[in-house]
Amino acid sequence: MSDLIDLLNEAMRAEHQAVYQYMNHYNNVRGKWPDIVDHFKAHMDDELGHANMLAMRIYTLGGIPDTNMLPTADYTEDVDEALKQDIIGEQEAIDLYSRIMDVCEEMNDKATLMMIESILGDEVSHLDEFAKLRRSTVIR
Repeated sequence: MSDLIDLLNEAMRAEHQAVYQYMNHYNNVRGKWPDIVDHFKAHMDDELGHANMLAMRIYTLGGIPDTNMLPTADYTEDVDEALKQDIIGEQEAIDLYSRIMDVCEEMNDKATLMMIESILGDEVSHLDEFAKLRRSTVIR
């Protein structure tokens, strides 16, 4: 059980990092790309929701949520660089959630598995959206 809690805490720290990163991207490129910044804000809200879900599950499993944050991406005002950073972050999240799903399946923890599948679906959607946005900004 402690391995699963450790992984869930890692995911929660990554979600908090993503919230901060998206907030920075929202504020740093807002004046230059007003049609894109709303995506940063929406995903920031999604990631905060994920962090809260993870914290509740960690408590339910008898653990203590670790609210320390992972290091954030480098500061940028360049929308292409921001989108690159976000694509990398989403891919890392997808990889982490895939590992967590494997552990859930090994432990036969269906409740956590269902929650992680839902979060993973959001992360895949975010990755696709950021990739499309990045293609559209390069074309301009």
